[in-house]
Amino acid sequence: MKTPFLLLSLLFLSIPARAQDSSRRSQLSLSLGLSLPHGDYWSTNFNNDAAGYATQGLVFDLAYDYRFHPMLGFTAMMRSAAHGFDVYAHARDWSDYLSSSTPGTRAMVDVQSGAYSAGGLLAGMYASVPLLENLQFQPRVLLGLGTAALPHQVMEASAGTTPRLTVIRAPAATFSFAWILGASAQLDMTQKIFGRLSLDAYGTNARWRAVQEWSIGHATGTVTSKFY
Repeated sequence: MKTPFLLLSLLFLSIPARAQDSSRRSQLSLSLGLSLPHGDYWSTNFNNDAAGYATQGLVFDLAYDYRFHPMLGFTAMMRSAAHGFDVYAHARDWSDYLSSSTPGTRAMVDVQSGAYSAGGLLAGMYASVPLLENLQFQPRVLLGLGTAALPHQVMEASAGTTPRLTVIRAPAATFSFAWILGASAQLDMTQKIFGRLSLDAYGTNARWRAVQEWSIGHATGTVTSKFY
């Protein structure tokens, strides 16, 4: 996995949040929801160097909104998300790959991996379009700096009970430009409390460089190290 592109579709519901004043020119919200990976980040194509094998995860947002016009406002957001790694699909693909070089022998593969983490600091504009007296539609566009962490990973392959190959990948992190394109439905419950249901597309071109990987050939006793 060399240059995965992260595209996450996010669905989350705000917990009740308190506005800063009764006119709600400004408001603070906390959100927690489901994060669905997409594209290469989600791909389990072993022949795709950018395949991320990411599984669905959780996203957390802390956002501050300031409305400077009845229908326009400014948003600043801190976002954090975590996604699992599909170790079963990755182990299956490694087994297929190794077994193809030794016909008649099925390689047994075990993969252990940490979780992906991604986040960022973003800011942008939103619009507030009244639908009902206490219901608003709020499209938004945000830009900022994103971060993504590649988890530590260990792959161990054996032929029966005989160890054959171990591959260890070091963790890595990167920063890149990030964006959010999304929309919310906000329901004002009281003068100071609201609920929000949102759907966002989040993207960042995360390129991990100089990721170190070690390969240990147990039959030959060789250890090789490379960066990619």
